[in-house]
Amino acid sequence: MPVNSFDNYPMSWRPVKAELASPLYKGLAAALERDILSGALRPGTKLPPQRELADFLDINLSTVTRAFKLCELAGLLRTVRGGGTYVAFAGEGVPSDGSEAGIDLAMINPFDCPDIIRETIRAVAAKGDFLMDYGYPLGSPRQREAGRMWMGTPDEVVIVSGGQNGMAIALSSLLRPGAKVAADEFTYPSFLDLAASLGLSVIPIPADEEGMLPDALREAGPFDAVYLMPGCANPTGLTMGVSRRLATAEAAGDALVVEDDIYSFLLPHALPSVGALARRYVAICSTSKSLAPGLRIGYMSFSPELRDPLVRGIYNINVKSSPFEAEVAAELILSGAADKISADKRKISAQRWAIADEYLPPVAGVPGLFRWQPTPFDCAAAEAEARRNGVRVLHAGRFAAVPGVSGDFLRVSLCAEPELSLRRGLTILRDVLARGRQGELIV
Repeated sequence: MPVNSFDNYPMSWRPVKAELASPLYKGLAAALERDILSGALRPGTKLPPQRELADFLDINLSTVTRAFKLCELAGLLRTVRGGGTYVAFAGEGVPSDGSEAGIDLAMINPFDCPDIIRETIRAVAAKGDFLMDYGYPLGSPRQREAGRMWMGTPDEVVIVSGGQNGMAIALSSLLRPGAKVAADEFTYPSFLDLAASLGLSVIPIPADEEGMLPDALREAGPFDAVYLMPGCANPTGLTMGVSRRLATAEAAGDALVVEDDIYSFLLPHALPSVGALARRYVAICSTSKSLAPGLRIGYMSFSPELRDPLVRGIYNINVKSSPFEAEVAAELILSGAADKISADKRKISAQRWAIADEYLPPVAGVPGLFRWQPTPFDCAAAEAEARRNGVRVLHAGRFAAVPGVSGDFLRVSLCAEPELSLRRGLTILRDVLARGRQGELIV
């Protein structure tokens, strides 16, 4: 029997031992997965310590450890060293390795243009050994000029190892634990995970069809920073127009604006950077979605007064990014190949969006790699039912900036599967949503 009494003891999760299937570690993992997918355990919830849960259930600590590990590998949990275990903000925390059967409409795996990339890699490989040394820790002049062209900025640009890496450098270099960061109510889960690991407090800001509301942002102050994705935001797909960008930059005031611009290549024409309109900013752009997933190169521009702490952060975290990959990206941009790749991806995205319109109610927005699909019933139940029918999607709660943000939506990826599989998946999802609308599902 348990060593301690748990009567009237607060615990975020209290599984019933008698209901766990055998073997116990798999039964516990299944119960945890069920409660996460049903929404009973919300994203960001801190789970009981493993030793405490083992005592509560009167089972071995190793059983709890194995169960948590299974859920972590499935992308359902995240562990913060020294800070405990939390329900992950997205089911995509661990990339799919193909072991899970079914149709993947969850992962964002942008379309490849392998022939152009392959030719460029061969050309860059012939340039010489200078691409393998420690020179130019911020990127060579040529590589940084390519970054300035790609971002369309007159400000200084430095090379980082992808968008996620750039965001980690910016947040850890410019903010301290306890800092308040305003963000969309539904936003990029990896930003939320990073903010939690750095001890940052996220303030959710409501949005309309153009994204974050400037008046709501102003009223939410004071805050230290604003994180936003102004073009084809993940997961909502919302895009800020020019006037909204100006108003948002003004509403941010003296706060740091962190602009994640990874999906703006999908826009039909360039729009001004929110960050560059703000008083203090860092803008981050990656090549993984716009050019090739394996090209882990990003570009960072910033207000001049932020240069020193950001450069120190790059040295401390990266030393430097891969010069070979940076040169491949530069060659693609300077040769014009990057523009062709992006144009091809916009064309394919529009085609996939039109396919989705055949099966699902239309949604507004720029045709992108994913869509934010309203559900006629509880979105967590919709995700669970779709998964039972062999289709993986992600419900809105996985993107909520804080627990309690409401909204019934599914993020449906249009780029992870071949067209025939996409059509099969959308057919199944359409039927799931129709059954839920007619009250045929128990939610």
